[in-house]
Amino acid sequence: MILYLVTQAWEQFSDYKKQVEARTSLEECAEDYCAIVHYSQVTPELLQTLRPWAVCHSGGRHAGAVEQEGYRWCVTEYPAAQIGFCAGHQLSAKVFGSEIGPMRKPRPDGQDLNPLRFPEDYKEEGVFQVKIQAQDSLFEGLDDSINVWQNHRYHIINLSPQLRPIASSANCSIEAWVHRSKPFYGVQFHPEVRLAEHPDGFRLLTNFFRIARSAADAAS
Repeated sequence: MILYLVTQAWEQFSDYKKQVEARTSLEECAEDYCAIVHYSQVTPELLQTLRPWAVCHSGGRHAGAVEQEGYRWCVTEYPAAQIGFCAGHQLSAKVFGSEIGPMRKPRPDGQDLNPLRFPEDYKEEGVFQVKIQAQDSLFEGLDDSINVWQNHRYHIINLSPQLRPIASSANCSIEAWVHRSKPFYGVQFHPEVRLAEHPDGFRLLTNFFRIARSAADAAS
C-alpha cells in the first residue's frame, strides 16, 4: 500500500473527486492500492499500522501542516521513500529547514495567466519546461528537459543543507530536490496530473515508485 498525504485545508480535502483523480494516477504508476489521509490525521501510530511503502505529499499548500506534530514526524522519521508535489514539496522542505515564499512580482509587460487570482504575485499555471541539473534515478529515461504541469505562486527561496537541488526552470531555481541521506524527493510541479501529450510526469512517478520499492525491499 502507498499513502497519499493531503496537505490542503480540510475544506479542500473534502472535495473527494480531486483526491480520487490523484489516487488513480498514483495507483497506476505504483501498481498498488493508495490510501488517502489528511495531514491532520497523521500520527506515528497510524503510519506504523498502515505501513505504506511510499508516501506522496499532495499539492494544495496549508501552512498548518508544518506545525502538526504527526506530519513533522512523517517527514523526518518515517523510513519509507517519500515525494512531495508542488506545495507538498514546499512544506516538506520547510520541515527540513528550507525557506518558502511567493515568486517574483508580475512584470508590467508580462502576461499574467490568471490576473483575478492573487494579482500581486506572478504565477505559473500550465505546462512548463524544467531542466534536469543533476543525475538521479528519479530522472531515468528522461531527457535533460522535461515538460510538466505547474500550478503555483509560492516556491522555495532557500534550500536546507540537508537537501540537494536536482532540477530548475527559468522562473523557479528549485524545481526538484532530493534528501542527501534518504530517498525523499520534492518536485515543484504536478507529476500526478495526467497529460497525454506530455508523459514525463508519469514517467518520473514510475521511477519514484521503483526507487521506493527498492528501498522497502532493502529494509525488509
